[in-house]
Amino acid sequence: MFAVVHLPQFPLQAALRHEPELWTQAVALVDPARTTPIVCDATPAAREAGIAEGLTPTQALARCGRVLIRHRMPAQEAAATAAVLQTAHGFSPHLETTAPGLTTLDLRGLSRIAGGEPAKLLSLAGELRSALAGQGLKASIGLAATPTVARHAARWSEGLRMVADPRPFLDTLPVAALEPSSDVAEILRKWGVHRVGELLALGQAALADRLGLEALALFAAASVDVVRPLRHVQPAETFAESFDFADPIVTAEPLLFILRRFVDQLAPRLEVVGLVAETLVLRLKLESGAALERRLRVPQPTRSADILHRMLLTHLEGLRTESAISSVSLALDPTQPTQKQFGLFEAA
Repeated sequence: MFAVVHLPQFPLQAALRHEPELWTQAVALVDPARTTPIVCDATPAAREAGIAEGLTPTQALARCGRVLIRHRMPAQEAAATAAVLQTAHGFSPHLETTAPGLTTLDLRGLSRIAGGEPAKLLSLAGELRSALAGQGLKASIGLAATPTVARHAARWSEGLRMVADPRPFLDTLPVAALEPSSDVAEILRKWGVHRVGELLALGQAALADRLGLEALALFAAASVDVVRPLRHVQPAETFAESFDFADPIVTAEPLLFILRRFVDQLAPRLEVVGLVAETLVLRLKLESGAALERRLRVPQPTRSADILHRMLLTHLEGLRTESAISSVSLALDPTQPTQKQFGLFEAA
């Protein structure tokens, strides 16, 4: 049995992980890496206001004056991917980063789901989904006997979906689920082929004669019995989060608020791999362009979010900067926990 974790609107989720309250507001995500920055995703409220992919930020603001512009950042997407892998590793050691926002887990051989009972599988998937929600990520999870079917279940279902009978499930999916090229998709539309079942009814040989090699890829994507080998990855032992403030801040309250979210998300990831934080590395980027870095050694290595946040609070109480703070990042240097037998009158 395989499980696939799908994060819908992955770049936007990564950008809003530390601002979940913005999901109810009009937010447009802009890709600044393009020659001409354009909107690449938007929240439901922004779409209702007429904002769609391809607009420039100026056009988006013209359609909705209250829209908030956020920039797509590779560092935030990398941190979100690391959070998914480190969280999922607590459920299965056999992981694959299939695509941005897609992670595949091989559940075969896990003792907690011995027998493959649906109730046990759904319970595991529910716990994984809840753990990801604690990381600020909204996931849909598909369960099936092959990675391909599990991926379709995750992408085309909301919440949890376990596919026991894959053929009827795949036959009802739109052809877009097989990810055809734009040219082939247009040809199929003109033929009146809208569902996977309708495509398969044409036959692989006949379709290959008309569409070429891409027809073979479409049939492979609709397979229900091929179990492809996973490209296993190990979660990186890096625990870091970063955030860019929309407007530079001059008080400690918003900084402490974001740092609290950081430690609340990092602490469970340390627990999954059985590590504790030995050093806190706090980096502040100032509006002037200068940067401050502070390394705070944890006297007794721990993964307690309360203790880590208290250390940051104590340090920031006496911190003064030459200009406003535009971004913050926090990294934890992990180490193995140590065990010590104290005497009757000793304490940590």
